[in-house]
Amino acid sequence: MDGNKSKRFLKNSFRFQLQSDSLPIGKTQLFRLYFQSNDDVFDMGFPFSGSFICVPIGTKQELKLLFILQLWYPLAHFEKGFQMNGSFVLKTPAFFAKQGMKTFLYSLFFVGISFFSGDILADDFTDGVQSYKNGQYQQALSSFEQGASRQDPRSEYALGILYQNGLVVKKDVERGLQLITRSANRGFARAQNYLGVMYYEGNGVEPNSDRAFEWYGKAAVQNYPDAEYNLGVMYALGKGTRQDFGEALKWLRKAAMHQLPEAQYGLGVMYARGLGVEKNPEQSAYWFGKAAKQGYLKAQNKMGVLYTEGTGVPRDEAKAFRWFTRAAEKGYAKAQYNLGILYENGKGTNADKTKAIGWFRKAAAQGNADAQKRLKTLKATS
Repeated sequence: MDGNKSKRFLKNSFRFQLQSDSLPIGKTQLFRLYFQSNDDVFDMGFPFSGSFICVPIGTKQELKLLFILQLWYPLAHFEKGFQMNGSFVLKTPAFFAKQGMKTFLYSLFFVGISFFSGDILADDFTDGVQSYKNGQYQQALSSFEQGASRQDPRSEYALGILYQNGLVVKKDVERGLQLITRSANRGFARAQNYLGVMYYEGNGVEPNSDRAFEWYGKAAVQNYPDAEYNLGVMYALGKGTRQDFGEALKWLRKAAMHQLPEAQYGLGVMYARGLGVEKNPEQSAYWFGKAAKQGYLKAQNKMGVLYTEGTGVPRDEAKAFRWFTRAAEKGYAKAQYNLGILYENGKGTNADKTKAIGWFRKAAAQGNADAQKRLKTLKATS
């Protein structure tokens, strides 16, 4: 794989995934980055909650660790590295990278953003990235400020995020908004999408669906997957524009083809309900499955439901059990409840009332009403 080809691959393979408990934008963010060298894949992902603030990762030091993550990219080989859970614990303690690497790319993860650079260039932005990585936060701030003064949209965006989240500098949401808006006005797609989310959620600005739609559109036409998805959601909901399921389907499909799992899930919903397209249970199951295989918890639970019902796929309680288990073990309450039902009734697994109650309790602790009701019933009949 030559250098230019590898750079194109890496740029195209980045996925910023915004997972929501409902179809629209919000609530939980999931990053996934796929690196490939020949047939080997490096796969990592870690969940987030809240609006661009990592709730499970609580300390500023942990946020700073998140700010930058340098990944070495060998031309020859890359083994699976590590995965992060909400507790910020590495399942595997380190990268397994081979020696003798000739080139590398690094990825800057910064509370909801990513920048790609090929070979390191001597400019203010990359100097700022390197300084931040080395713990030289004031030097990083200075570099980003210099870059912003030279109208570099990457630096403006990075500096804006620092102000938005109170990292290195005193939190100043208004200043952050100004910088991010400048970057967006210069055509930086990530800033445009971020600004769209700010207006949609009312994060530092008055909620304004029209402005959100406008900014999503600017980023979407640059083939930015997150914005394609967000624009599709806006069309589906009729937010900031007329409701148009045909347009929603178009933009969700674009994002789904960019391997965005929430868009794949959204396509599954469209096919299941016949929104903008004829109902097609098989196509619906196909797209739910694509999202589920990427670790999208809602889709994993959905696949469990489909296999339980035999909708769009052959009925298979053993497969339903496996999908529910995958989502339940990662804390998805609906899957925990569904898994409890399978254990209670001995479907797809041996009946085990103790395990059933255990999963009902986990789901109930998260506020799942069905699990709470089931526990009361079991208690009354025991």
